[in-house]
Amino acid sequence: MMSDQTDTIPAVDAYSNSDPADSSMLIRYIYADGLHNTEVILYKVIGTGHGAPGTKGNIHGYSNGISFVRTMISKWYER
Repeated sequence: MMSDQTDTIPAVDAYSNSDPADSSMLIRYIYADGLHNTEVILYKVIGTGHGAPGTKGNIHGYSNGISFVRTMISKWYER
């Protein structure tokens, strides 16, 4: 953030999973207003294991196939 000169305090959005039986959630931190309109975006996934979202196998911890993480990150790339 220092090299991009973005805000040091992020805007924070929290997204709950649409499955009521699943307590995982996604938190997005956006550090905006950097040089040349630079943004630094951090996605934090809570309540799931470690692996690629929506994949089977090679998952460490709880796997819930949270497709909303993939959707949120895809929306950013569509901008």
